[in-house]
Amino acid sequence: MRECYFLLLVALFGAQAPTQACTNTAVMASAALPPVSLVEWTAKPEGSEVDLRWTTNDEAEHDYFVVEHSRDGATFEPLVAIMNPEQSYEGLYRDYHFVHRNPVPGTNYYRLVQYDTDGSVTTFDIQSVHTQLNVTSSVTPNPAHAGQQVGLNGNEEIHEASLYRLDGTLVASYREDQTALSAVTLPANLSTGTYVLRAGQQTHRIFVR
Repeated sequence: MRECYFLLLVALFGAQAPTQACTNTAVMASAALPPVSLVEWTAKPEGSEVDLRWTTNDEAEHDYFVVEHSRDGATFEPLVAIMNPEQSYEGLYRDYHFVHRNPVPGTNYYRLVQYDTDGSVTTFDIQSVHTQLNVTSSVTPNPAHAGQQVGLNGNEEIHEASLYRLDGTLVASYREDQTALSAVTLPANLSTGTYVLRAGQQTHRIFVR
């Protein structure tokens, strides 16, 4: 491209062709190149978790990636910042990997954001994943009543739990830092219907009557 452009200048101006114009054109073309070339970016459900992977083959001026999450596809919050690839193939391809272990029931949205060393930001396409619900009988009683205490049965030591409607709307959150949660109390104003309780790594349907 530079040679063709220089020949055109010679044809127009003769031996006095401005070679600086050719140099500037090359600089502008180089500056237009994207800092990171994204080969692949996927989000796939793995049971109650979501497996996130992406691959790059050029990382000029790259600093780090941030994986963002959203319940509605509009408002995103950062999940994790990742600086180093999981694998690198002779410096040509770099594989990154992150597992979201606590997605919300229903549809989850993920956005990959890349930050350069100069502070520039590139946002890549949004990926959506629908997580499956694991129906178990490890919460009792079930069905339950609004305002009733529901026991959490199992071998996992649980410190956080969240109650959702089936559309993914958060209804209540529970947290115990010092000791494990053995039970949660349903909100007293809970309407009749089906809800989802995420307790640690487990997901349960709760029927409120």
